[in-house]
Amino acid sequence: MIVTEGTVISKNGLGYNNVPGIFNNSHIQQWKKVSDAVHRRNGLIFMQIWHVGRVSHPIFLNGNLPISPSATQMSGRISRSEGLNYGLSRELTVAEIKNLISW
Repeated sequence: MIVTEGTVISKNGLGYNNVPGIFNNSHIQQWKKVSDAVHRRNGLIFMQIWHVGRVSHPIFLNGNLPISPSATQMSGRISRSEGLNYGLSRELTVAEIKNLISW
């Protein structure tokens, strides 16, 4: 059994450089190749899906604030970053929450 790295489910769920994603058709097609190869060898694969939410920085989100169930202020440094600090997040709308769930 193979367990993947945390795999980001949405563009606004990024929080680090060089992490896998599965939020567009290109990602899906590439993951299909990986899972098909694992299955051909009678293996199992489990994908950890991930949305980092407020544990991000605008640099990973095209300048947008990270999202959270409510507006929050985090302190500290983002791991695996070039000295970036956490900061303010914005509150998600109910429509945005439903959209994330439905994806």
